[in-house]
Amino acid sequence: MTSGIPKGMKKMTSTELQLSRKIRVASPQYKAKENIRRKNIRLKVLLQYSKLHSNSNIPCCACCGLNDHTDFLDIDHVHGRIQMDSIKELTDIGYSSNMGANPLSMWIMENDYPKGFQVLCKNCNQAKGMKKNNNTCPHKNKNLPPFLHYELLINMIKDNSKKKHARTWRVVQ
Repeated sequence: MTSGIPKGMKKMTSTELQLSRKIRVASPQYKAKENIRRKNIRLKVLLQYSKLHSNSNIPCCACCGLNDHTDFLDIDHVHGRIQMDSIKELTDIGYSSNMGANPLSMWIMENDYPKGFQVLCKNCNQAKGMKKNNNTCPHKNKNLPPFLHYELLINMIKDNSKKKHARTWRVVQ
């Protein structure tokens, strides 16, 4: 054995290494392990921010408290995804608004759960991102009467019923 290579074996070329990696990454076993690894990282991030913002040992929405299933939860950028590119403390440790969900979860964990993130359910997160809501979730907007959205829906149904060829809406009770 010379230079760490067993007798009868030869050193792989870079092309052979790339091909070997492609084959390994394409295998169902590798994909299953990676899927579990990504889910575990995401769960750790959800747990950490839920403890921090909601004092909960169960991943939950910091706004409405939803905790039915982790698939309903998102990691929210408190100041907005693009706006956080201008926060020097985050960009100094490698934050970029171009990161997808999996790389973001990994980055958050590797950087010891920096400030600027929270857990929201998908509904609260989407509502918070709407300009018409002034970038706040309707749960946080105390100026709206509780049934305003229901009243708007009923009015919309009434308006649609007056139009020719309108869809048929029905209120489920």
